[in-house]
Amino acid sequence: MMGLSNTREVSFGLLMRIALLTIILCGKSHGFQRTESFASTDQQLAKDLRHLLNNYDSRIRPNYTGRPVEILVDFSVASFANIREVEMEFGLDMFFRQRWQDKRLSHNMTTMMTLTMGTKHPADYIWVPDTMFVDATKSYMHNVLATNHKVDISAKGEVNWGTRATLTARCHMNFRTFPMDEQTCSLSIVSYAYPTNHLIFTWKSNPGVIVLDKEMAQFYMTNMTTAEQRVQYVAGEYSVLQATFTFKRRMGFYLIQIYVPCIAVVFVAWMSLFVDSKATPARVGLCITTLLTVATIWGSVNSTMPRVSYVKAIDIYLMTSFFFVLCTMLEYIILIHKGRAKRSILLLKAPFLQKDNLQETYCSLTSDYSCYRGGLYSMEEAQTHSPCKESPKDTSSPPDSKEINSKDVEIIARIAFVIAFTIFNLVYWIVLVYFV
Repeated sequence: MMGLSNTREVSFGLLMRIALLTIILCGKSHGFQRTESFASTDQQLAKDLRHLLNNYDSRIRPNYTGRPVEILVDFSVASFANIREVEMEFGLDMFFRQRWQDKRLSHNMTTMMTLTMGTKHPADYIWVPDTMFVDATKSYMHNVLATNHKVDISAKGEVNWGTRATLTARCHMNFRTFPMDEQTCSLSIVSYAYPTNHLIFTWKSNPGVIVLDKEMAQFYMTNMTTAEQRVQYVAGEYSVLQATFTFKRRMGFYLIQIYVPCIAVVFVAWMSLFVDSKATPARVGLCITTLLTVATIWGSVNSTMPRVSYVKAIDIYLMTSFFFVLCTMLEYIILIHKGRAKRSILLLKAPFLQKDNLQETYCSLTSDYSCYRGGLYSMEEAQTHSPCKESPKDTSSPPDSKEINSKDVEIIARIAFVIAFTIFNLVYWIVLVYFV
């Protein structure tokens, strides 16, 4: 009984192994058949493609003697590069797509034939429109890791060609309202060789351009329009597609880096009016420093701008700020000149005055001018003429008119400075924001 049981177990195990081996062999047989089927399909596709391109001439447009080829165009802007004001250029990275009909590429496949070019260009195999960007100064197609071209060919011979390109184009800019300006930049598409009797460009959809990213460091896009035109060139009439982008400048950078420091410098210049009029070095030094600071800010702004022949809005602000700072220095020069003129007149009248009046006048001049030298009071000078202080004075006489006039001029200058600069700022920003 034991031997019979062992025999049955061995037979069952052998049967299981035979069944498993049969399943594996059948699976491999089906896999080989499937692989052979895929291989035969790929070979057939390659054969059909070679047959399509066997007698194909990529130098001749489709239906050359018939109706013009209609090229449907659309593109997606992946991002805008920063606008360069000095060169008056803007850049963009885009996915550019074109579609046209070419009956010579019709095939019997039930699905779309999708081709990639590897390291070659579609023009090496089939006819493609010679599209060019009129405003472009620099452009290139991407080739990392392979050339970024995708060609789809339908059974009816409809060709869709998509590629990725980056270009830099010209943009005629107006900086009269800088830095609150809006710039309008256009991108025109045209055929280099084919006039309208051979090729016509049409937007695939309306508007035909999709902007994926509207943000930039100093600008943001506010509007975009497209148009179709017929333009007459020397070689004939050509079909032109135009996309127009409107960019608005961001004010944050210029408020922080230009306007706020400029206002602070003008405020420092105004503070010089509170410095003692006898402290000549301190007051003159403060005025000159603020003048040079405004001039430096002005120069740094214009160094990043093109050399235009008109006045910009920021030039008006900096020019006016420079004038306000200059007025603080002119006010002090007038004040000193007025004091010196009065002293000269009194010295000329001294020989004709009585001795007491002369002594009093001499003492007054000494206390106001001679006792102050180089920003410091001279004690020796004050002691030399101290006996004059003991001379009797007529209490009925009015106080020294020179001192009263100097203080009045200083007070009027302080108040007028603040009022004038405040009015200027209100008018400047209201006009720039609401009327320009």
